Order: sequence, then structure tokens, then C-alpha cells
Amino acid sequence: MRYRCARCKRIGERLIQEERWDPSVLRPAHRGMSGADLRRFAGMGEITAEEVIDFHYALDHLGEDIEEEARQP
Repeated sequence: MRYRCARCKRIGERLIQEERWDPSVLRPAHRGMSGADLRRFAGMGEITAEEVIDFHYALDHLGEDIEEEARQP
């Protein structure tokens, strides 16, 4: 089996015995949400177009705040 390290990106190779091989390692892990997360998101409602627009403009101004702080002595 060949693999690539997620941290250092080095490629390696290892022989794995057939009886020890688990094909599920090739699929991403399922990360379901907990019941508390599902209830919290359900209470928030759908994302509105206004929220998306506000978020877009907030991202545009995000870098400006950092640059202003860097300029101040």
C-alpha cells in the first residue's frame, strides 16, 4: 500500500497482510452531528440572503482592521 502523510506530505509504502487490511481506511471518516448540535442548528433557521451579504462585506473589511492595528504605534 502506498500512502502520503497528511502532515509532511512524504510518500511511503508498506506491505499489509490481507487479513489485516481494512478497506474503510480509504473512505473519509463519517462525522455526524450530535443531537445537541442538530437542535441548535434547527433553532437558528435557514441562512438568509441578507446574512450571506453581511458575511461577504464582513470578510472584505476583516483585513482592514488588522492593517489598521499594525499601523498604530
